[in-house]
Amino acid sequence: MHLSKEVSFVGCASPHPSIHIESMLGKDPVALAAATKCPWALFPAGKADDGGDSHMYDSDGTLIQALEEKFPGMNVSKRFPNVPHGFVTRGSIKEHAAASGADVTKAVEECVAEINDFFAKCGLLCHAGKESAASEISMSCCPSGAAGYLAADHADEGSVGSIDGVSYYQVGSGPNGLLVCGDVWGWNGGRIRALADDWAKKGLSVWVPKALPAFEGGTDGDGLPPAFNIHDRGAELGPLLGGDWGVETVMPKFKAVIKAMKTAGVKKMGFVGVCYGAWVGMHLSKEV
Repeated sequence: MHLSKEVSFVGCASPHPSIHIESMLGKDPVALAAATKCPWALFPAGKADDGGDSHMYDSDGTLIQALEEKFPGMNVSKRFPNVPHGFVTRGSIKEHAAASGADVTKAVEECVAEINDFFAKCGLLCHAGKESAASEISMSCCPSGAAGYLAADHADEGSVGSIDGVSYYQVGSGPNGLLVCGDVWGWNGGRIRALADDWAKKGLSVWVPKALPAFEGGTDGDGLPPAFNIHDRGAELGPLLGGDWGVETVMPKFKAVIKAMKTAGVKKMGFVGVCYGAWVGMHLSKEV
């Protein structure tokens, strides 16, 4: 029985998506998008004609158009042209930042707000309109950069659990859940847990699986090590994406965590995939 017969994704979101990994492995990312069971919000970074994320993620791009054919008017595409790929989880972080500065910090906040608004429209979060007065008051006294997930140091507010041999970071509770797949630095890379904690404060039960066999020790035993320079050593990722980090290997881990989410009482679910995580999520959303 398909997982979607019990718990379905109401929407999926991705800052700086890397669904084009599908084409690196000789397959069609547009065909993959056409098979999804829910709308998506995609936030590409950089300029498409100057080394940034592909034009296919823009509103008139081929991948978004494939999504629009299935879910007309429900998808979101917004490009952040002046910040690099990786900015949401690795921009203005304490060490090994993708980029830093006030403009990067502002872009992170704006992108996270767009993701939250998308999930509100999908019915996962309380709709922004119901809290508009409180939001206006809050924004008037909180300067850009005040969001907790932007702090240089973060103390995890959740806990680590496991199911069927798969570890996960979990924070928050309730019937509305959010499954999160980080980038290639894994379940504790950059500010991924700070974001998870922030989404939990908004009423979501948030789950971040440990899915990638560690490369050179990884970050907290998952994915790449913190100092790995992806620009200089990117060619080393190909064998991983086609092997231990391929969707055939990691999908069962995410399905195990979905089982844990259902056991915990999650009835409605969204997904956030960062960079690599968008590729995994697009495959997962064919079934969930």
